Amino acid sequence: MSVHGTFRFHPIGQGLFYSGILMKKDGRQNHQFSFVYDCGTDSPRDFLWEEIDRFKLLLKKTGPKDTKKLDLLIVSHLHDDHVNGLERLLDGVEVDTVVMPYLSDGLSYMARLESSYDEAFLQSFYLDPVAWFESKGVRRILLLGADEEIIKSERNNRMQRRENEDDLSISHNSILMTEENGKTEPVYLKNSTILSSATFYWQFYFENLPVRKMGNYVHTVEAYLRQNCLTLSRVLASRTRVQELRRSLNRSFGGSGIAINRTSVVLLHNPGKSYQTTSWIPSITPVCHKYFSYKECFFLRYTILTGDIELMGNETISVLSNKDRSGYETLLQYPHHGASQCRFDVLALDSLICVVLCGITNKYGHPDPHTLRRFHPVELVNERHSFDYEIFAEEESNT
Repeated sequence: MSVHGTFRFHPIGQGLFYSGILMKKDGRQNHQFSFVYDCGTDSPRDFLWEEIDRFKLLLKKTGPKDTKKLDLLIVSHLHDDHVNGLERLLDGVEVDTVVMPYLSDGLSYMARLESSYDEAFLQSFYLDPVAWFESKGVRRILLLGADEEIIKSERNNRMQRRENEDDLSISHNSILMTEENGKTEPVYLKNSTILSSATFYWQFYFENLPVRKMGNYVHTVEAYLRQNCLTLSRVLASRTRVQELRRSLNRSFGGSGIAINRTSVVLLHNPGKSYQTTSWIPSITPVCHKYFSYKECFFLRYTILTGDIELMGNETISVLSNKDRSGYETLLQYPHHGASQCRFDVLALDSLICVVLCGITNKYGHPDPHTLRRFHPVELVNERHSFDYEIFAEEESNT
């Protein structure tokens, strides 16, 4: 039995839209599993709209009116250039499972203050992302990085623990609690967890970092509101007030944008252990202004997506170090669009291919030349160039 996975870093400019589709044939029946990691851009939206519409054509149909089905949606963190395409993506699409960071009060404040708020969708989404996904009929929302003590004190009266019988199952020791909430089931998880697809023998490892001093952030926001006799909604209605509050937060907290980046959900996905060595065929794309003039098979088994994760000092992400990757290539999406200031030491990985996302023109000046010199090879993805690759996984024989 074999599984064929096709994966794409879409050419949408400054932001991230990554998709994967797994295909498996069982007798005469074809099975599909689809997933998306982030969907947003800081570049002109036309690039993103075009890629979303093309991707939706590939999704399987389910139910009446030709509704499409997306099995898994991962929101790495709450920044506009990673989420502002979600409304178009979910139009006419049913989503089974969403994975996103757990929303404390401080993170909710951060997301709303960092957003450009240039459209009604973003205002509604940042006000309560969980409620927004519920309104779209999402069956299950997995909130990663929930604090056990907060949940016990705030939501103990609604605590449930269910056995998971889905094809996409959650590692049991990661679950803190689940809730009954209409047709949608919120599930609160620890900072790291594993989802496994029994049908495709595919594994998804999730991890994120806790943001410390969140209470200080909440205190600063609430103090500002009291001193100025304002509500948060009135602050958000005034760009002048928003900028003033941001400056106050930067003085006391060190910048909310970096803090939100640190909440990025890191995803490692790969075929399960029942599969033999997989092969990878890359597309022909620019590499540091040079071009591959060939297609070559590599022994690729692991893909790591990092959102905009910011690491400080000696911090590490366990999914980078706890896997036996000897003999395999690892494909890594370098965080924060190839910025030089992102402390992200991945040189410990022996065989590494980096993908750097950037806009042809952007206000940040990404990618930084130092990042391009540091890694080889580097695949650049922008409005003109995607990066596509395939994985073929064969089930191991007992003979």
